[in-house]
Amino acid sequence: MGVCFDLFPGGLQNDIAAHVWLAHLDRVNVERIRERLKEDFSPFAVVTSSGYKYPVPHPDFLFLTSKVVIVADQRGAVVHLDPLHVVGLEDIHNTGNGKSRRTRKK
Repeated sequence: MGVCFDLFPGGLQNDIAAHVWLAHLDRVNVERIRERLKEDFSPFAVVTSSGYKYPVPHPDFLFLTSKVVIVADQRGAVVHLDPLHVVGLEDIHNTGNGKSRRTRKK
């Protein structure tokens, strides 16, 4: 007795339909991310249903399967995301290489 009975009342047939629908959403979200990686890469953030944004500054910071989206940060810490909770991708504007720009005294 899963959540699917609550979302789709009406018995086993609707339970099966719910599982198929949820599996489709997983694939759609993962495929959207894959398409973004195939384009001329520019940094982006993975936005989740809770509002968190996980930056992807380079394709090496992201690992995708059909069941999980893994995002790493620059220290090597990772977060495992369920593709169902990925609600968007946002562009990140490159702010340089992390070095501050100082003006020289004249």
